[in-house]
Amino acid sequence: MKKFIKLILVASVLFPAINAVSAAEVRWTNPDKYSDMYSADQNDAKFKKAIFKELEKHFTKLEDKLPNGYKLRVNVFDLDLAGGVNFRTSRQIRVIGAGQSARILFKYQVINDKNQLVTQGTESLKDVNFKERRNARYPNQSLKFEKILLDEWFSEKLEIL
Repeated sequence: MKKFIKLILVASVLFPAINAVSAAEVRWTNPDKYSDMYSADQNDAKFKKAIFKELEKHFTKLEDKLPNGYKLRVNVFDLDLAGGVNFRTSRQIRVIGAGQSARILFKYQVINDKNQLVTQGTESLKDVNFKERRNARYPNQSLKFEKILLDEWFSEKLEIL
């Protein structure tokens, strides 16, 4: 057992990347004032927490495409989920209709492995033609329209780093 513990300690020193858990830094500024964060069928606080967690995972997935050691910092100022909640029926549901695209307003920074600013900017992402697109990238996944917006932004602005 002592040999095993020593092996783990040596590995943690020799391979620090094993210990590092990369996660993009995402801040949600004034989320109670976001344009559309309404849940159709669950508690709003739980809903927001789930949405934030899902988008944070996606930002981290995008950060993983940056060169080793680079960090993505994001400060979200507004979020308007695709579609809208239909309150006219006995069972509330989120309906995705034309003219109800996702919209995300945020500032971002990319920091390199020497803790230097590589690039930064402010983005207001929206796709008015989102219903006409093929959405094969995220079939049957939540927030697929929001993820597609973020993927396209990343491809245009940051993938070349």
